[in-house]
Amino acid sequence: MKHKAKDQLEALARNAEKLFRSAKTVFSCPENSEISANAEKSLFSERDIVYIAGPMTGKPLFNYIQFFGIAGLIEKEYGCRVLNPARQPNGLPYAEYIERA
Repeated sequence: MKHKAKDQLEALARNAEKLFRSAKTVFSCPENSEISANAEKSLFSERDIVYIAGPMTGKPLFNYIQFFGIAGLIEKEYGCRVLNPARQPNGLPYAEYIERA
């Protein structure tokens, strides 16, 4: 049973990384700009704060695995601060979670 759960967690982590990589956007500079047309700008900078939004209610483990996986990837890739709603304390009323978000 432990191996099955571990395999499921690893599959979810791979899927989260795949989704992140496919959604990652890189913007190119216009050709007539002062910056070379081949230069690229990252989607986020180290100064940015990124809030992760997504479904949690009714999802297995409240989708925590995906939230923590994406938060880790964004932090590692861009070095910015990530606000992860999965880090909220357990046991609050639903309305409190929505207000905090």
